Amino acid sequence: MKTLAMFPGQGSQEPYMGQTLAKENSHIMDLWLMAEEYSGLPLRDIYWSDNVELMAKTETLQPALTICSLGLWLKHKDSLIVHATTGHSLGEFTALAASACLSTEDTLKAVCERGKIMAKAAKKEHGMAAILKLEREYIEEIVKHTQDNTDFNVFIANYNSPSQTVISGEKEALEFISTKLKEEKKGRVIILPVSGAFHSPLMQSAAEEFSLVLDSLNWKKAEIPFYSNVTANAATDIAEIKESMKKQMIAPVRWVELLSNLYESDFRIFCEFGPKNVLSKLTSGTLTHEDVQILTHGE
Repeated sequence: MKTLAMFPGQGSQEPYMGQTLAKENSHIMDLWLMAEEYSGLPLRDIYWSDNVELMAKTETLQPALTICSLGLWLKHKDSLIVHATTGHSLGEFTALAASACLSTEDTLKAVCERGKIMAKAAKKEHGMAAILKLEREYIEEIVKHTQDNTDFNVFIANYNSPSQTVISGEKEALEFISTKLKEEKKGRVIILPVSGAFHSPLMQSAAEEFSLVLDSLNWKKAEIPFYSNVTANAATDIAEIKESMKKQMIAPVRWVELLSNLYESDFRIFCEFGPKNVLSKLTSGTLTHEDVQILTHGE
């Protein structure tokens, strides 16, 4: 029976996250200071408050959430035996730090630049939507129908759970699909509060820019196997991990398949390190086996 450490991505933020932990631990406070230096942003002022609008901005959220999850990992890791790490989208960078594939410093450099690049690539006419309570196969069909029969660009972005799939693309496409599903009285569509078609080919230019950042980092062979969102499989080879991270912005998050592969590899304990329990809920909705244990390590 194996244990997985998993780290959440955007959408897991909450007011005052990481504050208590940083005030208790000077090393973790140093991470906030380091990220503020790299990002040029007052991260503590933003997140140690209740300004929800500022907290949702990708350029501030990416370093702040990474520090919060990384701090929780550092707090608990010595009391755990972990056999692999993974993360959801942004959370993959915390997983790489936990696997010792990237240093803490390089991890923070990467997410600060990633946040800036993704914020710059965001466009008002692009967006994302979560589709709930509808089979994956039907969503894939309606996305393909939209691609083949309209001029709109839309793609599957996240396979989050059997009952939640996220699509990404032009807002007209999202509205087209939302209207069609309402007419058919199928599923439920929630437009997400983002201005970007993340995890889709519409992020190609941003992915190419970020690729140069990834090349500048000091990569090491993972000490703990890392499971990639792009491949849904384990990787320890540096070249393989780098390649998957270069594709991350334009490829879908294959969370359901990743969890299924982990279960088939004898993983039974799934530990989330983050301010909420977003991944814990997605995992419980995907792995319904009685022998699965899901733990959340928050503040």
